[in-house]
Amino acid sequence: MKNEKLSLFLRKYILYIIMIVIGAATTCVNARFLSINNFVNILRSVSIQGVLACGVTMILVSGNIDLSFGSMIGLTGVIIGYGGKFFQTLGMSPTPACIISILIAFAVATVIGLINGYFVSKWKMPAMMVTVATQFLMTGLGGIISGGYPTNEFPSWFTFFGKDRIGIIPYSVLIVLVFFAVFYVILNKTKFGRTIYAVGGNAEASRLSGIDTKKYIFSVYVIMQWCAVVAGIIMSSQLMQGSHSYGGSVTFNVIAAVIIGGCGMSGGTGNMKGTITGLILLGIIQNSLTIINASEYTQYVVRAFLIIFSIWLTTVQELRANATDK
Repeated sequence: MKNEKLSLFLRKYILYIIMIVIGAATTCVNARFLSINNFVNILRSVSIQGVLACGVTMILVSGNIDLSFGSMIGLTGVIIGYGGKFFQTLGMSPTPACIISILIAFAVATVIGLINGYFVSKWKMPAMMVTVATQFLMTGLGGIISGGYPTNEFPSWFTFFGKDRIGIIPYSVLIVLVFFAVFYVILNKTKFGRTIYAVGGNAEASRLSGIDTKKYIFSVYVIMQWCAVVAGIIMSSQLMQGSHSYGGSVTFNVIAAVIIGGCGMSGGTGNMKGTITGLILLGIIQNSLTIINASEYTQYVVRAFLIIFSIWLTTVQELRANATDK
């Protein structure tokens, strides 16, 4: 009995224990790890990934996957930068030109999300291959629009989303906190969220019970691309530059954080609490390794072990739950 309780405790709190151990070890090497500014830096470093992780959580819960959102980040910066420049040549002032370009980015994201949802839900094509195709599509479009060159055609106020602060708190951190709260409510307190869990848990049973599963799959893919646009705005704001090549490397980091947080690849499992935990854990690891001057390659190795461990832990929990049901 004691062993079972210990096992249950470890499975439930292991990620928090890892955080504490890493934090304590890093503090012994460098005491500035515990400073308020460092914690703010950790939150800022995961702000872009945090916005994306909200959409990825919803996608994985629905039993699907999207590998295209990284390219939407880069395309967003290109659309806003070059779109704003184009509208200014028509006589618009920078602010309305930028706002219209942002709306165009959301429109393009909607189309991409609908394309993904259409081929995945209507034609039952593998989600991984469909979204890889749209990833190439967006990267290509961004390169064609920009000619392969970055753009810095942004109004001065555009720094609000990525650089500006209220006190010591960056607005990007406040944005991601709002996203966490909104997606927590959607997934836990609404019919839409409960239905996504049902579709992810058993799509065929959901369809037979009268749920329009295609509509929900369309919805999660569109929402994922909208999250990517917001992440693209934050990234372009932080750099005050847009390029079709931005965002490509963030895709698997975000998926890793969500999986580490306990979201299964098979659908029907996962929640925002776990996603936030996984994000912060990866942020702490990256920050700690930076403080101790560890190489970037070491971070990849650590992430690899964490992903394998998290998938193993999730698999063990599912197997034990199935055994209990039987």
